[in-house]
Amino acid sequence: MLYRCILLFVVLCSALNGCTVAEHHLDKESDRAVQIAYQHIKQHTSQFADIEPENNLLLKNYKKDQLGFQHLRFQQISQQIPVWPQELIVHINRENQVYRVDGELFKVPQFTLPPKLTPQDAMLKAINNMDGQWTAKNSELYIYQHKQASATLAYRVEINQSLFRQFIFINANSGVVITRIEGSPSKRLFDE
Repeated sequence: MLYRCILLFVVLCSALNGCTVAEHHLDKESDRAVQIAYQHIKQHTSQFADIEPENNLLLKNYKKDQLGFQHLRFQQISQQIPVWPQELIVHINRENQVYRVDGELFKVPQFTLPPKLTPQDAMLKAINNMDGQWTAKNSELYIYQHKQASATLAYRVEINQSLFRQFIFINANSGVVITRIEGSPSKRLFDE
């Protein structure tokens, strides 16, 4: 299969914990696919939490398969911050028609930025929450919106111990651990 990954946006977090979104250039075919996906979402806005696709979706992956079908994986964003784990996958056939959409989106409240904790504070809290010798690899700001839970500004901290890896979500204002997700050293949380 032919796999192409074209990023429309790259989220760049600044030292002040704010994020900006930078646009990348797409080829003509993938740009058209993005526009088709956006138009479909706008036409069925009530099914997609009434979001504005240009402002609330980040293209993470574009693939055209051997049959000529296109598959676009979007990450939901709000205030230029990724919403975890909300993703939308739009499937477009050879006639440039959307034939399937997988995933769900949520209406997300506005948050006061920057949060009280820094990424470094979140890494320390994650390590202190664990038994044994763990090291923090990175800390990324997310809006944690899992199932019907209230949206929360949180850091996703990746920690490692020998061959083990976990992702710990830390409330970015209170420092409380929201959840832990076990990972493996060879597999990313979001396969791209």
